[in-house]
Amino acid sequence: MAKPPKQRAPRRTYHHGDLARAVLDAALESIAIDGPEQLNLRDLARKLGVSAAAPYRHFADKDALLRAVGAEIAARFAAEVARARAEAPADAISQYRAVGIAHVRFAVRYPAHFRVMYLPGLVGELAAAQGAEERALLAVAQARGELVDLPVADIALAASSLVYGLSRLIVDGVLPGPITPARADALAAAVTNVIGLGLLPRK
Repeated sequence: MAKPPKQRAPRRTYHHGDLARAVLDAALESIAIDGPEQLNLRDLARKLGVSAAAPYRHFADKDALLRAVGAEIAARFAAEVARARAEAPADAISQYRAVGIAHVRFAVRYPAHFRVMYLPGLVGELAAAQGAEERALLAVAQARGELVDLPVADIALAASSLVYGLSRLIVDGVLPGPITPARADALAAAVTNVIGLGLLPRK
């Protein structure tokens, strides 16, 4: 009697969409550590345990993967900004502070995305659009006499540097104690409040 054919072990597969998500996550981790220049789809495939050709079914090449990473970062950051601004009063100063709070929230929720967001070239359009919007809010506040008479670009740079510094301290684990979302919001509110008070004109 002939022996039944030997059954092959089931090959590891991904359901539709799972591999694309896994490649994106692996790319974010790789870029955060080594930068975009070192990103390699074959290396990512090896780390994920799939064939070298598998990632190319979702991303035509490295540039396509980088664009996808940048688009995801932009979308998630925009959602945090929209949420923070919706919770804030409508005046320009409050709206500007809300953007700073959104930066910190984003860093806490998506640390790998935050680390990658500030790398040159990946989310350039997002940075340019966000920077222009922030300067516009500051210009409105300054025109109403709510800010000191300094160049708006200088004010924006000082404020964004402070917010970025807080975000980086959180992501790098420098601050003592656990950083819960509630504590992150409180820290962001404290920092943006200091920025506002420091910029108020002295009577």
